[in-house]
Amino acid sequence: MKILYLLVALIALTTVTVYADVPAVQFLAVVAEPTSASKEVEFNWRNEIRSLHVLPTPIISDPDIESAEVSLEQPNTVNITLSEAGGVKFKNGIKDMLGKQIAIVVNGNVVSAPVLQAVEFGRKLQIAGTLSDRETQSLVEKLNQK
Repeated sequence: MKILYLLVALIALTTVTVYADVPAVQFLAVVAEPTSASKEVEFNWRNEIRSLHVLPTPIISDPDIESAEVSLEQPNTVNITLSEAGGVKFKNGIKDMLGKQIAIVVNGNVVSAPVLQAVEFGRKLQIAGTLSDRETQSLVEKLNQK
């Protein structure tokens, strides 16, 4: 019986270790066509399942995000503040992506996939456009879960 408990504990510890290496929040580059480096993910956009092809290396991840909040000036807009290092990583990661899409992944699920309208952000980002009030609040909560 002790061996069984030890085996279950070992499996649980291994599972936690494997998932601990994956950041809870990731911003991933979306590519138009599948490549050998990309992976396909599903995105539920207003009850319509869409496929996106993303590059697996995050542009930024949860340690790079200081905070997220609903904008008081613009409706249905999420304001994100990055850490100093996150601002640099984001700038370097998106410099050639104007007009291209990024996937915001929280706990393995794509929660938003905005198109980049600019590539100079500093440490402040905004996600605006077609989000509903509920979607805006939900995205803020997910980005602050880390």
